[in-house]
This record gives sequence, structure tokens and C-alpha cells, in this order.
Amino acid sequence: MAKSGRSHFIEIHIVTTLEFAKNQGVAVIDEIREQISAAFSIPPDRRWFTVAFTAGQRWV
Repeated sequence: MAKSGRSHFIEIHIVTTLEFAKNQGVAVIDEIREQISAAFSIPPDRRWFTVAFTAGQRWV
């Protein structure tokens, strides 16, 4: 997380497996993103929030 002026910039990178969310697709990823977002005390209009998912072996 970084703060610049009145804004917070938050980046979260999640390393997972190729099988993760295979049957549920993007819906499960969106739900995880929503759960993380709901846990912030920073108001949505004062933050830039990014969640990235990868199963790339390079990151494991």
C-alpha cells in the first residue's frame, strides 16, 4: 500500500494453482475481491485498489 496525497494505492497479488476457480470462473475471483475491499477502512473514493491472480510458475 502507498499513500499519495489524499489517496491510497493498494495492490494485492495472489498466487494460486491452475485448478483454482476452474468450475466457478470469474465469479469466485470477483467475490474474493469484494471481500478484501469490504475489509478496508479507507473509503472507496480515496483508494485505488487492484487485485491480481496468477498461476504462473514464475511466481510460485
